[in-house]
Amino acid sequence: MSSPASASPGTLITRRGELKEELYVLLNGIVDVRRSEGESVIRSLGRGDVIGEMGLVRHRPRSADVVVRQDTEYQFMTGGQWVAHPGGIIRYRVGGLDPKHPITRGLDANRMT
Repeated sequence: MSSPASASPGTLITRRGELKEELYVLLNGIVDVRRSEGESVIRSLGRGDVIGEMGLVRHRPRSADVVVRQDTEYQFMTGGQWVAHPGGIIRYRVGGLDPKHPITRGLDANRMT
């Protein structure tokens, strides 16, 4: 299932060590990736970036915390929408994510399919 969501600064979107079949596509805002609470920022992510894909594909726990720095909207997607293709490529079947919607317009189509 695909659902829109939003979060305010300080909100933890994912926590290191969690094992979940979820993925997030950032529609706007900024989040920070950290190894764990209190550690320095490894990387900042924004519009069009994807969170949680590696844990989902590899079925391993999350490798980092993701904390909202600036009001953020994202599309929340569960593992049930993933489709395996020949050659080991796994792609997301876009259901409710409309690439023509004002929020998602201009995002890299390869990240949404």
